Amino acid sequence: MTTSIAISNVHDNDVYGYPLIRIVGKVSHEEEHVTVVQNEKEQRKWRTKDGNFKVLVLLNEGENILKLYAEKSKEYVTVTCSYNPEIISLQCTPRKVKLLYYVASDSDGSFQAPPHVDNTLQSAKKRLAFSGLLMQTFCATDMQYNDYVHKTFDLEMKIDDNGVPEPVVHVLKSRFDTKTIHSWGDNWQDGGQVTISHY
Repeated sequence: MTTSIAISNVHDNDVYGYPLIRIVGKVSHEEEHVTVVQNEKEQRKWRTKDGNFKVLVLLNEGENILKLYAEKSKEYVTVTCSYNPEIISLQCTPRKVKLLYYVASDSDGSFQAPPHVDNTLQSAKKRLAFSGLLMQTFCATDMQYNDYVHKTFDLEMKIDDNGVPEPVVHVLKSRFDTKTIHSWGDNWQDGGQVTISHY
C-alpha cells in the first residue's frame, strides 16, 4: 500500500467489455512520471501534471495485472482488470461498428505526413484502428459519468499475432482516381455527403 500514488476511477477486479481503458489518479506533486507495467511485461511511461495522471492501457483478453509506479518514490499500486468482449456484445444490439478507410483507385493507401513519418497503408490502418478504440473508450467514460457503467458501442475486432485485440479496418477502393476526387473540391460544409456519394 502506498500514499504517494492512488487510482481514482478503476477498482480491483473490474471487468470491461472493451479493451482500451483510461486510468486516472493522483501522485505526489514532485513526481514527473508514472510508469505502467502490464502483466510483468509491457511498460509505458506517462507524464504527470500538478499531481494528477491519466494513462491508457490496452488490455489483453482475460485477466490483466497492472502496476503503476511513482518514478521518484519507487512506490506503486496494483490493480487487476479483465477484458471480456462478450460483455459489450450482450449490452449492445448485434450490430457492430466497422472502420472503413477509403482510397482512390490509383492510390497505394499512403497519406500526407511530415518527413520521416511512416505514412504507409499499414500505418494508416493502425492509426484508424487506434482512433476507433479511443472513441469507444471515451464513449464508455462519458456514459459512466451519467450512471451507465462502461456502456459503449461495439467494434468489429480481431486478435493480432501477439494476442492483442485490435479493431478490423477495411480498405475500400473508389472507382475514381485521385485527380477526379480532387476536382470535387474540399467543401465539407455538407459533412462530406457529396463526396461520399461518388464512392
